Amino acid sequence: MSSKPLSIIVLLVLATFHAMCPLSSTGAPVVDVPPVIDDTAQYTAGRVKAELTHADALLKEGNVDDADELLSRILVRTDSPVLKAKAQSLRSRVYMARGDVILAAQELESAASSGALSPSQEFDLSLDLLRIYAMSWDTAKVEDVLDRIDRRFLGEDAPMHIDPDHFPSPEKTHYLLARTLWNTGRIEDALKYALPAVRKAGPWNRKASLIIARAYGALGKPALARRCLMRSVRIGGEPDCRDTSKVLLQLVRESLRSDTIGSVTTYIDMAPDVLPDSECIARFTYRAAQLCRDRGVSAWRAYMETVAKSDVAGVRVQALEELASSAKRERRWSDVADYYQRLNRLPERDRRFVADDYLHIMEALAKSDQDIEGIVKSLKEYAEGSGSDDTYSLYRVGRELENLERNADAEWFYGRVLANGLSADWGENALIRRAEVFDKMGNQRGAYGAYLRYLAAQKRQGDYVEAIHGLGKFVSSPSFSLVPDGGTDYESLIEEHINEIDDFHTLSSLVVFLQNKGQTNLAVRCLRRADCVAHSPKTPERSLEIEEMVLRRMDELGLHAEVIERIRETPLASSSGSEMPDETTADIKYHLFHSLWEEGVLEEARDVADVLLASIAEEDALFCAYAVCIGARYVEHYPELARGLFEQVLEKSPPNPYSSIATLYLAVSDIGEGLFEDALAAVDRVIERSNPDADLRWQRDVYWNAVFLRAIVGDAEGGAEKQGAIDEARSHATIWPFVEGLAQ
Repeated sequence: MSSKPLSIIVLLVLATFHAMCPLSSTGAPVVDVPPVIDDTAQYTAGRVKAELTHADALLKEGNVDDADELLSRILVRTDSPVLKAKAQSLRSRVYMARGDVILAAQELESAASSGALSPSQEFDLSLDLLRIYAMSWDTAKVEDVLDRIDRRFLGEDAPMHIDPDHFPSPEKTHYLLARTLWNTGRIEDALKYALPAVRKAGPWNRKASLIIARAYGALGKPALARRCLMRSVRIGGEPDCRDTSKVLLQLVRESLRSDTIGSVTTYIDMAPDVLPDSECIARFTYRAAQLCRDRGVSAWRAYMETVAKSDVAGVRVQALEELASSAKRERRWSDVADYYQRLNRLPERDRRFVADDYLHIMEALAKSDQDIEGIVKSLKEYAEGSGSDDTYSLYRVGRELENLERNADAEWFYGRVLANGLSADWGENALIRRAEVFDKMGNQRGAYGAYLRYLAAQKRQGDYVEAIHGLGKFVSSPSFSLVPDGGTDYESLIEEHINEIDDFHTLSSLVVFLQNKGQTNLAVRCLRRADCVAHSPKTPERSLEIEEMVLRRMDELGLHAEVIERIRETPLASSSGSEMPDETTADIKYHLFHSLWEEGVLEEARDVADVLLASIAEEDALFCAYAVCIGARYVEHYPELARGLFEQVLEKSPPNPYSSIATLYLAVSDIGEGLFEDALAAVDRVIERSNPDADLRWQRDVYWNAVFLRAIVGDAEGGAEKQGAIDEARSHATIWPFVEGLAQ
């Protein structure tokens, strides 16, 4: 046995052996699990056979322990060598299921040497042994099994010559051996046993030819591989679809690997002459066209078009879908529309995809600047007929029409979705989209009604996350302020919901929404409700993250005294349990610093800042962020401390938006000291490494504040040019007070 780890051997053997079925690989039918055997009955041969069938069924179900118990009883009670050998063969599968390769092989060896099995059963069992030893890398035993097979089944006295009606032909025997060896990675042995199987025409010729071709390919002999396959096509016997198609496809693969494109088309064009019928030809051509497409052979499209124009249902649908997808990737919109129109006309086209086809056609026509009125009309006919309850497709059509700014048509399709009821799939989505479309069309009353209906539906379902989403759209829409009769007071709507919401994160989202709307008082009410929910029994544990979120919102809403009192009274340990606080704890300490500073308790704020910064490694990205924020506060009252923090950031941190802010602060300081050249050089570095189109606003602000500062103290020619740069910066960003101060 090889020295490879037994665990690896077991896994590999299991992967192969789970599919094995000794004594049945030549085609025995699968038998359903019989009823449980009556243990009081006489132990006859018939009963043993029934129990063997039952054990086989148990193994297929994965019930290994019960199968083992049954087989152990059979081996003890039966005197029949044949039945005992069959029980041993089944028991080898028990051992394989448990990962015991050695015992499994022993059972098979014992059954094989009993002389009780038929030649066909003995051959199947020998193949199982071959699999085990090959997958176990036991070369010596593989050679021993092959030697036994050669003598027993391939010599002059082989059963195939004595009893050809009950044993595979020589060609099939060689093929089965070659297949087993190929599947276990013994390429040269597989080639050796496959070659005799192709000496004459027959059903095994093409199967063996595929193994030979793959073996030659693996051994670096592609020309021999192609020669073998071509011989199989010509003299392999009567044409059959499955094996002949496989041979032709292997020829196509080998030619594509060798970049002999001319041969590829030759092999594909052979199909009508060697394949038995039009369906087989179409399916082969479709697969060959896919292989060509994957290797960049331009002829693939012509072959796929041939399949698409055939009369073979099913595969022509697949061909048109392939062509349409390719045209879409290449933005050939006219072709996209044509392919989907052809698809839609096929009688076998699944009617579930009718709306999809129309959508693709509409998109393609729109992108090629063609008229879509006809498609919209067809879609409306579909919506009023067979597709009236296809709410998903109707909603998607509405979305596509909305994207095309055909709002009236979009509203019509959303209405068809809602005709199935608000509770139908996509009903609520259609309702909120319909409200927005009404807004776009200037129909404020319609939008107003749709928004209120949406909010009422969310309230009934208790889905306040979606309610807040809809509310946000409503209060920011034109219909909110322009509804006849004054509309509705959205503050009262929110107040109506607040005490019913028991989800902290939903309430937190509502606080942010109200902050953005400038509704500070109502935002504070929502925050207090969120804080209450976080302390309720329904919240299993008030986490440090939730505490930090509450404190952050309090700080942002100006409740600084409450922040200070809360932090002083509540022990806030790191959730990680380590000495260095995590980001959440650091944030809480920063909120304490900020609130103390805003309340004018500067010295205590400095102490908190020192503790915060000392707890974070200087190379940590958090240090850079907190140092800049704290330094910005220090500029007015502690300029030297501020400068020290900014210099520390530049020394320890790589270039990033925070270090750019520190650079601008230092530049302003240099300007105050008359060091204009140093200041301008620093500002230019910030402009160079900043992005005016960054995703985050404050990062964009870095760039425009640098532009503003450059215009103020730079050498721009003429007042108009200088003022133009200042005005442009102001139009793009919020100018920070320390920068704006230079313009005064």
